[in-house]
Amino acid sequence: MKPHFFTAAFLFIPILSLLFFAFGCSSDNDDSDSGSDDDITDDDTGDDDDNDNDDNDDNDNDNDTSHGDADMEGWVVGYSDVDDQRYSIIWHDDHGVWEQETSPILGSPNQLADVFFLAPDDGWAVGYEISEGVILHRDATGWSQATLSGIPCAFAEVEFLDADHGWALCAYVSDTLAYRYDMGTWSAVPFSLTFEDTVVLYDVSLLAPDHAFVAGLVTVASGSAIGLEYLDGAIVGWMPSSYFDWYEGMQIAGGNEGYLAYCSWRSSFNPLSLYRFDGDSWLPAPHAPDAGCVSDFARSSGGTWYAAGYDEEPSVHRKQTTGWLNMPLPSVTGSAMWSGLLDIDMPADDFGVAVGGNSLGRELGYAFSFDGVSWHQIDDIAMDDTTYTGVSFVSAP
Repeated sequence: MKPHFFTAAFLFIPILSLLFFAFGCSSDNDDSDSGSDDDITDDDTGDDDDNDNDDNDDNDNDNDTSHGDADMEGWVVGYSDVDDQRYSIIWHDDHGVWEQETSPILGSPNQLADVFFLAPDDGWAVGYEISEGVILHRDATGWSQATLSGIPCAFAEVEFLDADHGWALCAYVSDTLAYRYDMGTWSAVPFSLTFEDTVVLYDVSLLAPDHAFVAGLVTVASGSAIGLEYLDGAIVGWMPSSYFDWYEGMQIAGGNEGYLAYCSWRSSFNPLSLYRFDGDSWLPAPHAPDAGCVSDFARSSGGTWYAAGYDEEPSVHRKQTTGWLNMPLPSVTGSAMWSGLLDIDMPADDFGVAVGGNSLGRELGYAFSFDGVSWHQIDDIAMDDTTYTGVSFVSAP
């Protein structure tokens, strides 16, 4: 899940603009994974202080211009700040060569929150424009905007099960939880629960076209985390929650195992806890003691990763049998407070990309790539006054 800021048109709760990057947790293209996770054990200590990879300790200035993977094709989305207005930005990594692509949303302020690709010629991006949500699709000819009008929500995340089934999650929720894509048609997913305060959603994990876990919070008076299970048109279950906290990153692979991050205002933006989904229920799980609030999870064939940061230094951790291993990142020149990683995608054990930037879009937007040993900054797409909010890579011929 990735948090990002909305423009004033969607800032129903001003305090959120000071506390979060509010757009949900990430959607990674990991559906081909079987969901097995041999490195998950119930007796994990979460203690990774002694597990740092010595090979990565000297990579503080290890930057590169591209660091793309010749067997992968990917996209990074976000927004740039121009005269205090936000405009969407799209980058395309074509077999190791980065090129900026033109968004079909022209003229009015807009921003993109997330991106999800199924194949090089089949991808989706979501966000909002002024007062309406927007859904973009990319095929072999380029990007186009979905023919929907009057969408009553800004979108936080997009996730697909296959070419015919996917969800675009609403961020600020009233009577619509999401828009669901089914065999070429987008339709609203109703939300019947009522609260005195606004419901803000960050992340969604799909198990089936009509079965999803959704995470976020209810603000401001209650300020409590909200986690719910949606099945066959109804809310059928809730995740654990408490006041002044929120759920952020979430990822379920193979429909039966996954993780959920739980963050707290009361703990200096550190994770209060993690939960692990075992196929039936959410159970408390250990987390890395040195990580900031988790924004997104990703799954490679070799295990689970998560990206973190927010008001602390950005970080990436990988699940080990003994806990979460901190995978050191190079220093980011030009980053400021409220910096953090907002999305991560790990399409292979030896390749992945994580993106982020300043939450106000007024510092450096940055990206890192993983080469199987260490992380490197991608200088080709480092841009001032920019925030990157979503990343998705797929295998390419």
